[in-house]
Amino acid sequence: FENAKPKKSDYRKFKISLDGMPDDFAMMRETLLRRFSTKHVDSQQLTGLQSWPLPDLLVVDGGKGQLGVACQVLLEKSLRIPVIGLAKREEEIFVPGKPDPILLPKSNYALQLLQRLRDEAHRFAITFHKKLRSKQSYRSFLDSVPGIGPKKKKLLMREFGTVQNIKGAPIERLTALVGRKTAHELKRAQGNQHS
Repeated sequence: FENAKPKKSDYRKFKISLDGMPDDFAMMRETLLRRFSTKHVDSQQLTGLQSWPLPDLLVVDGGKGQLGVACQVLLEKSLRIPVIGLAKREEEIFVPGKPDPILLPKSNYALQLLQRLRDEAHRFAITFHKKLRSKQSYRSFLDSVPGIGPKKKKLLMREFGTVQNIKGAPIERLTALVGRKTAHELKRAQGNQHS
């Protein structure tokens, strides 16, 4: 955010490498380490296309645990950036070194700004993850079908729009588009997914 408004040109996406079960703290740590890696940060000036300015304030989504992870990363990177945690349940604001959270009235402008910031970050992340899952679903199903290469995959997606629509298409329509053998392979692969 800049001047209380989203600055979408500074939005970034990170694909997190998950080993095993998702771990909120590990994912936050990886994201912050990558965000503040020396290849992306120039604390003096922006010197290249890969450089991002340091934030005036780092707001993490969560309470003491998430705040602790952020503080540790900033310490490791020798960065002096103010940081707070915003826990959703009661809209508690956690500050490093303070045992108790700050509770602001719901009508407080600063709290409302923090809520908007957090909600926009959630919206952006959720949209990105839905898109990733959709691509993975599309890739995994169509790539498993013998006879479907990049051209037929593109043709099917252009015609039907989604993998669900392809799966629901009548065999006659698929046959007209990709041929009898491939249409039957599509239906067979669909049946294998349900068994």
